[in-house]
Amino acid sequence: MLARRDRVRALFAEQISVPTANVTLTVPLVVPQRWAAWSHASASADVTRISVEDVRRQLAVAVARAFLTIIARKHVVDANEHALKTARGNCAKAARLLRSTERIIGYKVRKYAIDPRRFRDRSLGAMPRPKFAPAARPDSRVQ
Repeated sequence: MLARRDRVRALFAEQISVPTANVTLTVPLVVPQRWAAWSHASASADVTRISVEDVRRQLAVAVARAFLTIIARKHVVDANEHALKTARGNCAKAARLLRSTERIIGYKVRKYAIDPRRFRDRSLGAMPRPKFAPAARPDSRVQ
């Protein structure tokens, strides 16, 4: 029985070969606190560099948005003034020219402090009305 086992083992030993390998790992000896400080400083420098770039990018975007807002408002004011000039200060007519409503034109006139009276043609006899007309009192009449 022993001989049979030995033969079987010998047969399998010839067929099965296990590869072996040796690996040598070389690690420098570093003080852990210094290595951690160096790694943290490197990471902080990267974060600072990224933060500065982000701040510059965000500032550029904010300036561009503010500039575009100013330009857009200037175009709105110019369009309203041109329509009022064409309509000779008539807000209803200016609203039709701009394909808008009189209410929206009135809102923009107040918002952007546009005085439609300055577009009225004074040579035709249209005089600006006073804002507050004094009320006539019945007892103040001279008899």
